[in-house]
This record gives sequence, C-alpha cells and structure tokens, in this order.
Amino acid sequence: MTKIFVLIHCEYISAQISGTVLDSILNSLIEYAMVSLLNNADEKFNEGTITDVNGDLIFGNLPLGLYKIKVLIVGYNTEYVNNIELSESNHVIEMGLIKLSNYFLNEIQVTDQKQIIEHHLDKLV
Repeated sequence: MTKIFVLIHCEYISAQISGTVLDSILNSLIEYAMVSLLNNADEKFNEGTITDVNGDLIFGNLPLGLYKIKVLIVGYNTEYVNNIELSESNHVIEMGLIKLSNYFLNEIQVTDQKQIIEHHLDKLV
C-alpha cells in the first residue's frame, strides 16, 4: 500500500483600506458618514461602516480584489472612490482625504395644514 501526502501551503493576506472623510468647503472632519465597500465590477455590497468622530474609516481583513467605496451622508453629494485594487504587493491602502461637497437647494417651500378639529366656545368641529 502506497501513501501519498500532499502538502498545500496557503497564505492568507489580510488586506486593509482606510481614509478620512472631510467637508470640501469648511475643511472639517465629517463624523458618522455611511461608507459602503462595493465590488468594483457590479457594485455588489461587501461590507459597511461609519466614520468615527475624527472622520476616519477603516475596512480590515479583506480578501484581495478590486473594490469601490461609496460615502453617503445627508446634506452632501454622494462620493465614490473607484478602482481600489488590493493585491499581494499592495494590501494596505491609505486613501488619504475623501472630500465631500455640500449640495444646496435652490428653493425651500414650507406649507401648513389647517387643524382637523376646531375649538369653538361651546363645541368642537
């Protein structure tokens, strides 16, 4: 009886993406922005996080591949960072500053509605 042993060596590379979200006009850090890590090809959701009080974001323990980051917060235009490639030679990526621009409304309309119940001296209508 012959025994065959196969030795397979697998090395897992833990990749990481980090960055900081900033207001492009005020140059202030943006905390609690929603950040999504998407597959670059089909924009399929992989992972999500929010920025901390210093505007920092971090995705860790990622498999190698090609990604896209989407940053979203109320009052700002959605920002995408495309073609982030994690490879064996480039498995830690510091994106630096991701600047978000405010969006401004041309017009705001405020409306009021009449109460359904009216109070009169002797009755409710």
